[in-house]
Formats: sequence, C-alpha cells, structure tokens
Amino acid sequence: HFEQWRISMHAFATKDPIFQAMNKKGIENTDGRLNQFCVQCHAPNASLRDQLPVVEKDGRFTMELDMTNPVISEGVQCTTCHRIEAVLATQNANISLSDTTFYGAGTSAAAQAAHPMEASPLFSDPAQKSILCGSCHDVLNPNGVRLDSTFSAWYANSYNNPGTPNHRTCQDCHMPTYLGRITRDGPEKMLHSHTFVGVYQALSPNFPGRPE
Repeated sequence: HFEQWRISMHAFATKDPIFQAMNKKGIENTDGRLNQFCVQCHAPNASLRDQLPVVEKDGRFTMELDMTNPVISEGVQCTTCHRIEAVLATQNANISLSDTTFYGAGTSAAAQAAHPMEASPLFSDPAQKSILCGSCHDVLNPNGVRLDSTFSAWYANSYNNPGTPNHRTCQDCHMPTYLGRITRDGPEKMLHSHTFVGVYQALSPNFPGRPE
C-alpha cells in the first residue's frame, strides 16, 4: 500500500509545483485571507494541526511550506484518511481526525498490537464509503461558488444507488481491487489499490513511478 501511495497524486498534493504557485499567489493577492482554504485539502494533517499559519513579512503575506516536515510535504498521507473519525460535511475538508486511533474496513489482534485500530463504516459500508472522499473532493468558496463538484456529480448520478447492481462508490473505480498481501507476512486476500488512479497529470520532473 505504501509503495502504491508514494506514486499517487495524494502523495504529491503539496509538492506539486502548480499547487505551490497558486497557493502562494492566492495568499499574496488576498492579503492572507485565503488562509487555509487550499491547504485544508492538500495538506489536511498539517492544516488541522495549525502547522501552516499565514505570516506577514515586509508587508507581504505568505505561508511557509516546509518541505522538510513530512506532515506538510507528504500531502494527503496514510494518516489523513485512516485517522478520520467523522466526516462533518462533504466539502472543504470538514473532517475530524483522531489523535490516537486508526480506522479501516476491519481490525485484528496484529493491528491492535501496533496501534489502536477500529473498524469504521466509512471504509466498509457501500452507502458511506464515498462520503470519505467527498470530504475533500467537493470545494465551495466563501462566495458560494462550487470550484470542485466531483462528489456532488457522483451523488446526483445513477451510480449513487445503494442496494442496486448499478451502485458504484468512488473506491470501486479509483481504488480497484486485486489479490495481494496488506503486509509482507500477511495472508493473501482481496485488497484495494492505493494509487488512486484518475485524470490528473504528473508535472513534477522527478515524479516516481511515472510509467505506472
């Protein structure tokens, strides 16, 4: 899972040069009022833990993106999704993160030995799984303009039909299943890919796994 994630766009959510340039421009052009609007989804762990303050330097506003801090540089990381204890609204990263517990489709004694782990319907219930993605993949600006309607578009279409053969969650398409091991010595079972395949283009010159 880690090797898949590290070549995904989630792993490059803050490293992406277009994101960095646009966030910088937005902070400067709004005299800092943009604040957490972009980083709340591109670096949720850092944003929710107040690690990305807007500061004023010589009359100009800026936000330091410390790429030596993995909480910032790794963007949407394992602990972003797997520590979500609640989705408060399906837009603008309106989520609650646990400081102690990890969540997934299930748990085991081996998982509990490593860290507190709980099963969550956000990872297993077909009627709730897409809500997990919708927490960031729908963006509404302060003027009420919807900048990203990925979740809204899915929610309003015929694939959102729980209990029917036509129902498809976000994960069904963007995290396809395969037979493998979740850990090196674990049992073989059906897993979800963590490359998060989609339409986005890798722009970073040193982007790993470009062929994949």
